[in-house]
Amino acid sequence: MGATASCELLTSGESLTSGEYLIASASGGGGATVCSVVADRLIAPTTAGANDNYIDIAKHTTATTESAQLNWLTPKELTASTLMVRVLTAPGTGDKWRISLRDDGVTTGITCDISDAELDCTDSSNTAVIAAGSALTFLVESDAGSTDPDASGHMTLAFCVEE
Repeated sequence: MGATASCELLTSGESLTSGEYLIASASGGGGATVCSVVADRLIAPTTAGANDNYIDIAKHTTATTESAQLNWLTPKELTASTLMVRVLTAPGTGDKWRISLRDDGVTTGITCDISDAELDCTDSSNTAVIAAGSALTFLVESDAGSTDPDASGHMTLAFCVEE
């Protein structure tokens, strides 16, 4: 028997607002891919050499320390992939955000950068095998250069997991 999947899809003109997310489920057959969206987190720049921001995937909150987040727990081994990030305000000339999926406090290879006037980034080539019981979070690093992004960025993140 093949895998079955279901998810609530947005119709044309609908969008997610802060704290909302799509829920999808899959069962049977193995190998089902589910994508999750963390919607509209405000990432605010600070001073040069800024604090990084950690995004709790489950609660849709941000903090400047990873330990302040509860993180998203994985009940079984899975493979994470396909990170896509969009912002409403570009970081500004010479500035950037680097967004990475973290597994138990370690940055995975799943990462992308939003630089200068860009409004999005995608990493569709890297994957990470995540062990059962792992805690996942996102790290948003501000530019490590002499300046930080020029404006706060409302950021929407999405990534996929496969059994």
